[in-house]
Amino acid sequence: MTTKILIVDDDTMLVAMLEKILHTQPYQISTAYSGEEALDQVRQAKPDLIVLDIMMPGMDGYEVCERLKSDPATADIPVLILSAKGNIDMPRLDKEQFETNLKDRLHGYEVGAIDFLSKPVGIKELLKHIQFLLWTGDCENEHDPNSDN
Repeated sequence: MTTKILIVDDDTMLVAMLEKILHTQPYQISTAYSGEEALDQVRQAKPDLIVLDIMMPGMDGYEVCERLKSDPATADIPVLILSAKGNIDMPRLDKEQFETNLKDRLHGYEVGAIDFLSKPVGIKELLKHIQFLLWTGDCENEHDPNSDN
């Protein structure tokens, strides 16, 4: 059975890049460019993992995640947030920026995300996080996070 990953981001170039990268792996990729479209995609073909941006017009990623986690039919789908918000690793963050970014990141976990990566992210790091999330049993498929696939 092929693992299904849904990429949700309003940045069409980033979605295309992620889709190209993930197609090198044994994944079936689908895409959505808004929160509303993401919820429709999830209802049509329940993915095994969702890679979700926060900052989108209309319904933001936090609300998408909250809605998914409040619905018993979708609550078990792991959500990895990939966003420019919540970047606590940026050099030269002042205390206020750090606290704001940390608050954004923690809010992602509060609404049900199980992982959070900040943009820009390295390809290998993203792939390892995806492999690990799939391998940990949050999905029914088994993937070895230590493989180079």
